[in-house]
Amino acid sequence: MRALTKEEIRTRQLAILDAFVAHCNAENLQYYLCGGTLLGAIRHKGFIPWDDDIDVFMPRPDFEKIQNTKMQFPYEIHFYKNGKTHQPFIKIVDSKTFAQEKNSRQPTALWVDVFAIDSLFENDFLNKWHYRITKFFRKGVYYGSRPKTGLFGKISLKILKLFKISPIRVNDFFSFLIDNISKIRPYQKGRFLGGINWGYGPQERMKREDLEKSVIVEFEGKYYNAPIGYEKYLQNLYGDFMKLPPEEKRKSHGLLVWENEN
Repeated sequence: MRALTKEEIRTRQLAILDAFVAHCNAENLQYYLCGGTLLGAIRHKGFIPWDDDIDVFMPRPDFEKIQNTKMQFPYEIHFYKNGKTHQPFIKIVDSKTFAQEKNSRQPTALWVDVFAIDSLFENDFLNKWHYRITKFFRKGVYYGSRPKTGLFGKISLKILKLFKISPIRVNDFFSFLIDNISKIRPYQKGRFLGGINWGYGPQERMKREDLEKSVIVEFEGKYYNAPIGYEKYLQNLYGDFMKLPPEEKRKSHGLLVWENEN
C-alpha cells in the first residue's frame, strides 16, 4: 500500500464529498456542511489549515432514507445498522483506501462524517439533559477502541473477554441507544433543530427556519449547501468564529491514509 500525502488525502476527501452530494441530488436528499467544515468554508473558503476531516449533516428523515441506498463503487455507506461501522452516525468511505487515526485502534477507510439533524426540546432544561444523556452514552461507542482505557477500562475489557463478549457489541449497543434517544421527538415537531446524535452540545440548537433552508458557500473552489443561519450556528459553536484560535488548540486527528492498490 502507498501512503498518501496531506494534499492527496484532501483530494480524496473532496472526491468522497462530491460523490455524496451527487448521490443526495439523485435521491432528492438534503445535506449541509457543518462543524469545522462549515467554519473552514466561511473563514478559509476551504479546509481549516490544521483540520483533516469533512463533516456534513442531514435532516433526520433524509438521514434515515440514505441508509437504505447504495452508492457507486468505490464509495460506501457505513453505519452501525449495516455492521460496517460501530458508531451512531454515518461514514461515507472510499473503499480503495485504508486509514488510521492516532487515537483509535480500529482501522477504517478514508471518510466523510454524516450526522443527523433532529428535533430538539424547546425547554432549555430538557434540551440540556437530552444532550447530556447522549453525550454520556458516547463513552460506550469507543469502548475498547481507544489506546488509553484506564484501569477501570482494562478490567472491564478483561471481564468482557472472560464472558466472550466482543467490545464491538458494546459499541453497537451504545450506538443504538444514542441513535434512538436522539430521534425521540418527531422531526416535524417543535421550533428547534440541531445535531445531537454526535454534535457539539446544547449550543448547536437552532431555530428551524435557520437550519432547514440552505444557501451556497464556497469550499476549496467548489460550492456546497450550508444552513441559511450559518452565522448564528458558527457563533454559537465558536464565538468570534473569524478569529483564529491559539496555536495550542489547532489540533488534527493525526490521520494516516494509504491507497489500497489491489
